[in-house]
Amino acid sequence: MSDQPLVSIIIPTYNRAHLIGETLDSVVAQTYENWECIIVDDGSSDNTDEVVGAYVEKDARFKYFHRPEEHLPGGNGARNYGFKMSQGEYIQWFDSDDLMLKEKIAEQYKDILKEKSDLQICTGFKDKEGVLLPIKQNLKISLFKQFALNKTEILTPTALFKKKFLKKNDIIFNEKIKRGQEAVFFLDVLSKIMVSNVHQSSKKLFVYKLHNSSISGKDRKFSEENSQSKFFLYKEIFNNNKKTYQDDEIKIKMLKKMARIFLTSIYYNDPKATEYYNFLIQNLNRNLYKIKTIFCYYKCIGFRSIKIRNLFNNFVLKNFS
Repeated sequence: MSDQPLVSIIIPTYNRAHLIGETLDSVVAQTYENWECIIVDDGSSDNTDEVVGAYVEKDARFKYFHRPEEHLPGGNGARNYGFKMSQGEYIQWFDSDDLMLKEKIAEQYKDILKEKSDLQICTGFKDKEGVLLPIKQNLKISLFKQFALNKTEILTPTALFKKKFLKKNDIIFNEKIKRGQEAVFFLDVLSKIMVSNVHQSSKKLFVYKLHNSSISGKDRKFSEENSQSKFFLYKEIFNNNKKTYQDDEIKIKMLKKMARIFLTSIYYNDPKATEYYNFLIQNLNRNLYKIKTIFCYYKCIGFRSIKIRNLFNNFVLKNFS
């Protein structure tokens, strides 16, 4: 253990007293022993203090904090505070309802050391009502393309980082967004890391749980906040692709996604619709699959009202007549 560098496992939590014990048990079970586990409570109203306190009392490697007011409410603020409090050479963010398989840290550390990389990405399983399903992965295309086209699910538990890489590039979680924070975070990572400094494997080393109390399991009805977060992500992917990768497939995909958000926003009178519109008309052109592609946007939106039809037609006439 003395020869192993310290790994900081950072876990934000909110009202997960009924779940976090199993997560912390999976941390204790790691074959890699030199870790600290920093749990940051985001303002729980259940008995999280009591549950986590029992682990802290039994094992000094557990450290428990409450998110201070200097960080915004939400998982991202808790993650950033945990990072600030970490002492390890390596960083593993994790969630308070997921499980580490016992070799997770050991296998990722072995790979990151062997490949001399700043980042190691593994994969795992999704637990859907007790059924374990492999998380999708496609190693045949570039990591950025995997990420942009959602060919590989890059989730919080997938990555083990060298802390010095994160600090050198000032990479933290965006505390102002509530949805898609993992994707925005990893986009920042991929825009700042050299391809040669990433090692990716098909090793399945964690279980990502889907249930009603997780953000992933909640009903995703329209909200201005969610639309803004998604548009921001797609715009950043689009700009990063335009600057570095220049992949037409990624470009088309992102424009379709943003156009769908635009059409949804005008249907629901979202005040951000004008901003979305302005970005789209700056980046769409006659040669981009022409009007045929734009009609795909309308089909995927699924609305039949006269209002959205007129708005859509007006959009096409203004930009493609």
